[in-house]
Amino acid sequence: MTGSPESYSVVTQRSHQAVLLVRDGSGWSLPAHADSIAHRVVADLADRYGVAVEIDGRAWELTHDGLAYGYLATASGEGTGVPSPDTRWVKPDELADLPLTVAEHRAVLSDWAASRTPGADPLLTQPWADAGWRTAASEWITAGARAAGHVPTGPVEQFVSSPYSYTSRLPTDRGAVWFKSATPSFRHEPALVDLLHRHAPGIVPTVLAHDPERRWLLTDDIGPYRLVGDDLDDLDDLDTYAAAVTRYARLQRALVPAGAELAELGVPDRRLSVLPDLLAELADDHRVLLLDDATALTPEEHRRLVGYLPRFADLCADLAGLGLPEVLQNTDFWRDCVLIREDDVVLLDWAESVLANPLSSLTMVHRDPALEEHPQRQSILDRLTTAYLDAWADLHPRERLAAELERARPTGIVLRALSWRSCMDTIQDLSRYPGTRGVVARNMRALLAFADPA
Repeated sequence: MTGSPESYSVVTQRSHQAVLLVRDGSGWSLPAHADSIAHRVVADLADRYGVAVEIDGRAWELTHDGLAYGYLATASGEGTGVPSPDTRWVKPDELADLPLTVAEHRAVLSDWAASRTPGADPLLTQPWADAGWRTAASEWITAGARAAGHVPTGPVEQFVSSPYSYTSRLPTDRGAVWFKSATPSFRHEPALVDLLHRHAPGIVPTVLAHDPERRWLLTDDIGPYRLVGDDLDDLDDLDTYAAAVTRYARLQRALVPAGAELAELGVPDRRLSVLPDLLAELADDHRVLLLDDATALTPEEHRRLVGYLPRFADLCADLAGLGLPEVLQNTDFWRDCVLIREDDVVLLDWAESVLANPLSSLTMVHRDPALEEHPQRQSILDRLTTAYLDAWADLHPRERLAAELERARPTGIVLRALSWRSCMDTIQDLSRYPGTRGVVARNMRALLAFADPA
C-alpha cells in the first residue's frame, strides 16, 4: 500500500456477492492490518473492524518487494449487516463508481470481481482455500490429538496460510498440537519429518500423525523456545547457532545410508550429476525467468546464462570428484529454522529439502540479510562455516573444504532458484505476486557473477 507497510484483506461473504470496504477519509479502502501472519490477521480484523473471518489464502502481493500481502478472507456467518459504522458491503457492479483512497486496490478488487463471474478461474487453487477442506483437516487434527492422549481445550486456529503451505494449531490440555499441509511441489515434507523424528529424535518436533497422500503432518508442541537474535551480537546465541549448524551437518552424515529411503519419499534429486541439466531446463523456462517482464533477465543476461552452462557442468564434475557423499539438504536452512530450547535446539521447515552436495548447505546462512552491513560479518560467517565443515574434516582437510565451499557457491544459487520455481508452480497467476515472480530471475542474475564478463 502506498505510504504504508500494512497488508490488507479482501473480506467477502459466504452466501452473498459482496466485499467489505472501510471508509477512509473521502474514499474507501480495503480493511488493513499491521501483520501478515494469518492468525494475527484474523485477530486484527476483529479488533479494528469487528468482523470475524476465516482466511482462505494469500491471493496478492501488492508491492514489488512482496512485503505487503493481500489475503482473501470469508466473513463468518450468513448475515449482511455491517460489522462497524465505517464499513459497508459493496457488490461487484458498485465498485467502478466508488472512490478508493489507495490506487492499487482498484486492480485487486477487479481481480476479485472477475473471479465471481460464471466460469472464471478461482483466485486461489491451494486446497486450503476451500472451507470444506479446512473442516476435514480440523477433524483429522482433533482425532490425531485425541489418539495421542491430548484433550482439546478449544477450536482449531489458523496460523499461517501462504501459497506454499498451511499451518494451524489446536490448543489442548498438554499444549498446542501443530498441523501443516504442503502443496504437491513439497509433498515429501510430512513423511520426511516423520523419518527425521524416527532417525534423530528431538531434532524435529515429535510427530503425532502424518498422512503422506494428503500431505498432512501433525506434531506436538516443543514448549518454550526463542530464536537466534537478528543482530547476532549475542555470543551465547552465536554459540548456539554454531552448535545447530554442526548438528545439522552431523544429521546429514548420519542419514547418508538412508539415501534410497529419502528418494522413495519423493525428496527431489538435486545431486551434482543432474544439476547441470536442471539448470539448462531452468534457463529455458520463460515463465519463471519472465523474459517479457521488467523484472526479467535482459536478452544479454539470458545469453550469458546459456553460455555459462558448460562451465557450470564442469564445476559440478569437479565438485563430484571430491567424493563427498550427497546428502539431505534443507535449501532454506538458516537461523530462522533454529528454535532454541533450554538445553537443545529444534530444526523446523523441511519442505525445501533435496538430495544434494553438502558444500551448498550454507547458502541461506551466508545470505542472511542481518549480516549484510554487520561489522563482524566475516568473522561470524567464518565461525558458522567452521562449525559446519568440522563435521566433514575427516574426509578432507578443513582448509580445502573451505576453499571448495567457496567454489561451490554457484550450486547453492541454482538450488535456491529451483526451490523458488517449485514455490512458483503453486501459483496460478504470477502477475498477482510481483515480489515472488522475479525471484528466480534475481537468482540467475546472481549466478552471472560467476559467468564470463558481459
